[in-house]
Amino acid sequence: SNTITGLAAGGLPDASIVAADLASGVGVPEYTSFNAILGSNQSLSNTSWTTIELDDDSSSAGWDTGSDFDTSNHKWVVPFTGKYFFYACLRYVGLASDKVCYIALYNGGSQIANTEKKAYQNLSGDQDFSIRTSGIMKVSAGDEIYLKGYHNHGSSRNVNASNCCFGAFYLKGE
Repeated sequence: SNTITGLAAGGLPDASIVAADLASGVGVPEYTSFNAILGSNQSLSNTSWTTIELDDDSSSAGWDTGSDFDTSNHKWVVPFTGKYFFYACLRYVGLASDKVCYIALYNGGSQIANTEKKAYQNLSGDQDFSIRTSGIMKVSAGDEIYLKGYHNHGSSRNVNASNCCFGAFYLKGE
């Protein structure tokens, strides 16, 4: 037989060839995806872009097929170069009328996507507002993608744990 068991191209063990190929961008991965969620409400300071401390990727609502989301620094490390569909959502608690809230994705220190929502309302008192962003982006292996929020309420506001998420999935063949 011409089959060599336990070795693959370049003499690397089978388990190593996958990681080596994906790290170099060689080969076509089948899939990768994650959905990270916020474990408890988080306070965001007024007029300050704040990293959302997503800390759960393994509960019934969270997952991480490639173990690439780091719950300690709240960043997703792109496993291989390609196009991904990203999505994120935040729910601001008690935002006043005529105030704005933002949601944004960052790659390293650069903002790569954002959405703004202005709180127009005819109701009395502060109201909760949900905001979402999504899109397709090409990113490189090793990039660190994370989520930030911003508001100008005048004092700190919480984002609600049960309505905050950030995720992505690989678009095979793109």
